[in-house]
This record gives sequence, C-alpha cells and structure tokens, in this order.
Amino acid sequence: MLDNLGLRGRRAAGRAAELLGSLGVAERAHLLPEKLSGGERQRVAIARALGNDPKLVLADEHGTAVLVVTHDTRMLGEVTGVIRLVGGAVRADDGFREGGRTPAEKYRYSS
Repeated sequence: MLDNLGLRGRRAAGRAAELLGSLGVAERAHLLPEKLSGGERQRVAIARALGNDPKLVLADEHGTAVLVVTHDTRMLGEVTGVIRLVGGAVRADDGFREGGRTPAEKYRYSS
C-alpha cells in the first residue's frame, strides 16, 4: 500500500506512515488494495491526496462534483452554485437556486 501512495524516498516513507497512522490504517500498510475494506481504501486515497502537501484538496463522498474556476460569466447558466472570491476572500456562497433564482439569474447584471 505504501507504493500506492506515490511517495518515494526515506523521508516520504516517514510521511506516508504518519498520514496512514493519522487515518487509522498504518497497521494495514503492508496489504494490497484488494485486501482493504472500502473505508480503508478511502482513507488511503485521502493519505495519497495529502502526501505532497497540496494547497487544496477537493473530495466528494458520493457522485461527481466539478469545480470550475473562471471569470467567464457565460458559465453561470451551466452551474448550480456560485462562490465568489473578491480580493482572495469569499464574498458570497450562493448554494443551490437561492430564492428560486439560478446563479445566472442572480448575477446576470453584476460584475
């Protein structure tokens, strides 16, 4: 399982062991993925995602989620929610069809 984390080298092995331990699967590190339960596989996937210290990790438990980052307001008609960032800070989280309006309807005339 350690090979599957995508980390190489002595320092990386320590990091992998630390991540697996924090997620409660360190004692199963010697097993192949097919020998792990579904939940253990999910925790290994989380460890792999965190292994290289990413700035952002997106995860979706069920189904598929797509995050689009754009300045193109034409995309508003295609999405179910909008999070606006202004100067690096979240200014609005519009969620899903707030007040019966889609994000495209809400932001049609705003910049």
